[in-house]
Amino acid sequence: MMSFRLDRRLAIPLALLLIISSTTLLYLNRPLWFDLSIPNSTTSQPETQIQLPVVPVPIPIPFPVSPPEPHPPPPPTKPNPFAFVFYATNPGYACSALLLIRQLASLSPGIPTVLMAPPDLNQTYLDPFTAYNTTILRIEPPQLHEGGNDYYTSVLLKLMAFGLHQRLPHLQRIVVLDSDQTIRKPLDNLFTLPTTDIAAPIAYWLHPDQKITSTLLVISLSDRLWNEVEQGMKDIRKDEYDMDLVNRLFYPRRVMVLPGSYCTLNSHWEAKDLPVWMQRNETGLQGLWDDEAVVVHFTAVGKPWGVNLPSSRVSKKNAHPRLLGMIQEWVDEARRACTAGWRY
Repeated sequence: MMSFRLDRRLAIPLALLLIISSTTLLYLNRPLWFDLSIPNSTTSQPETQIQLPVVPVPIPIPFPVSPPEPHPPPPPTKPNPFAFVFYATNPGYACSALLLIRQLASLSPGIPTVLMAPPDLNQTYLDPFTAYNTTILRIEPPQLHEGGNDYYTSVLLKLMAFGLHQRLPHLQRIVVLDSDQTIRKPLDNLFTLPTTDIAAPIAYWLHPDQKITSTLLVISLSDRLWNEVEQGMKDIRKDEYDMDLVNRLFYPRRVMVLPGSYCTLNSHWEAKDLPVWMQRNETGLQGLWDDEAVVVHFTAVGKPWGVNLPSSRVSKKNAHPRLLGMIQEWVDEARRACTAGWRY
């Protein structure tokens, strides 16, 4: 027995402390008894012996807990109703389309891209598009009228974009771009234009004739519109191509005309003249390139993938330096990004 001589005033608090301590010792399987000697107020009285047993404290048993109710899965993300659309019929155009998609990834990020290509275009030239999640659609180009110019044999592939909603039902509005261009400014604002069947730039170089160009088309997809264009391609006239058909079907009553800056010809840097739509002539050709051109179309010198730069530097020595500068930049980028074989 263990004995302690304590002041009576401390007996009860100490007893409680020992009960708590004994619980811990019981948990450790170590029984313990305490003998407390508490003196009376008069020292001559005999000591009072207090024997405290260890009081077992029951260990609580947890009730079983039901697993939490599973959260409902998040609603599926709606696919983007917009897309930039390109077409490519040979390795050079495929490479140029890839460069445009790379530009748009910086200028207008977050908008999906689609590339239409004929079944016979080698897959090797399309493999680089996977890095940009481009949707590749193999589509047979419609035939031109018998006797049409062989150079434009596959050009009606572009107009198959009017029916893309039947292949990709989530699409509502698309921007279709020729591949032989370079983009200078963001284009995502075109998706929020007012409601219209199509929008396209004015072909300002044909002045005084008034026509639109098909190098850039903003299309609000619908079965009605596709049926009309599909029938138009079936009834294509002799010496009629994509631009001619679009004008015959839509211009001027059913088209929103965009400024000429959306199809700026690169021939201005060859002839050293300014387009009629330019707003700040005092900035000259450098200002046209830096500030006002939205899309530049390659017409002068030829398509970048077919230009002989050393020869052109001689033949075009009087042109503005930006003319061959934009070709050189295209070639440098193509060497980094495209599959070998894009040159003629």
